[in-house]
Amino acid sequence: MKKIFFLITFLLLISSISNSQWVFQNSAIQTALGKIFVFNDTGYITSGREIQKTTNGGNNWTFLVEFSYTLSSSYFLNSLTGYVVTSDGKINKTTTGGVTWQEYTSAMNGPTYYHALYFVNENTGFIGGSGGFHSSVWTLIKKTTNGGIDCFNVFYASNYGHFRNFYFVNEIGYVVGDGPRIMKTTNLGGSWFSLVSPSSNNLGSVWFLDVNTGFVTGGVNSISTIYKTTNGGINWQGYNFSINSPFTSIFFTNNSTGYVTADSGKILKTTDIGQSWNFLATNTPNRLNSIFFVDSNTGYAAGGSNNVPVILKTTNGGGNIVGINNINSEIPERFSLSQNYPNPFNPVTIIRFQIKRLSDVKLIIYDLLGREVATLVNEELKPGTYETDWDASNFSSGVYSYKIISEDYIETKKMVLMK
Repeated sequence: MKKIFFLITFLLLISSISNSQWVFQNSAIQTALGKIFVFNDTGYITSGREIQKTTNGGNNWTFLVEFSYTLSSSYFLNSLTGYVVTSDGKINKTTTGGVTWQEYTSAMNGPTYYHALYFVNENTGFIGGSGGFHSSVWTLIKKTTNGGIDCFNVFYASNYGHFRNFYFVNEIGYVVGDGPRIMKTTNLGGSWFSLVSPSSNNLGSVWFLDVNTGFVTGGVNSISTIYKTTNGGINWQGYNFSINSPFTSIFFTNNSTGYVTADSGKILKTTDIGQSWNFLATNTPNRLNSIFFVDSNTGYAAGGSNNVPVILKTTNGGGNIVGINNINSEIPERFSLSQNYPNPFNPVTIIRFQIKRLSDVKLIIYDLLGREVATLVNEELKPGTYETDWDASNFSSGVYSYKIISEDYIETKKMVLMK
């Protein structure tokens, strides 16, 4: 009898591991986490005034250093060289993997907050910030050519909003921010000019695959948008998603595969140069603030809320896209949501539903307290019968509900996760 029990337990454990796509890592800092950078097995995450580090691929994270002021932004070039900007306007640089730091005051006498930080190489970097006094609000970009020892202004304007993120391809660079604002340089940041913003809402992140093809993200309230250009920012095409928060970061592993993060543990993935984006199963309800991939398979995401830090790791490119299979294209007589099966389940269950006519459809999982913990479907679907699965490997046993929302139909059912 003991052997049978052990065998069942072992098989359930193997099933849970095999179905996991993002694995939780232990954090040394018990608060929400910011930017993450990983190079082979060495990685860094910032949070508040602190930095934590891993030297074994995320298996363990340890406290590295605490600064006197809040870290406004950070950027690591490799496993040894990194930069942080503090809220008092100072640049701090390490070339020893965070063991020692050199402080430079060259960025002071500038904005109150430096939100954007980017280094093309160890010497050449850019800082974007904003600040103000009473009714005067101003924005600037600073450039350094000697690793932060000296910084000088390359752009200055009043009432321009907050710059959030830089990205460079050779001498061509972009910076995005609130306003909304998107600016471009063609001479390695020597001068900057404004592009027509693709959005009426704030822009938070930017990534370019080459001098012509790039992406920016933005959003407000319940609508978030990914914009794509194929002519260097002259024209943009937008893709809207109803995910209740703006996108927080973007990362491409090659010229076709990319990822964006958002609130409620959401990660979207494209494998066709941004023509389509699909949700990945992360099994966390918490906000994800940044994402970083070491290669096409190994990636990390960081975030959290309040005193709940979240570090996720994948070794299979984020796993499979949350599956939506059209099992019958015949037009149903009505909208319907079926009971999941198996139920109770451990750790994967299948949910079937029918769509009577072309509709925008969402299928959302909630915990017992009514908190959204996963979004399985969020797209326009043609009439037919569909199946999708939920992998609850990293969720605790209990009662959950799932709700389908379309233009003309809303229904909720309960299910039981039993581990």
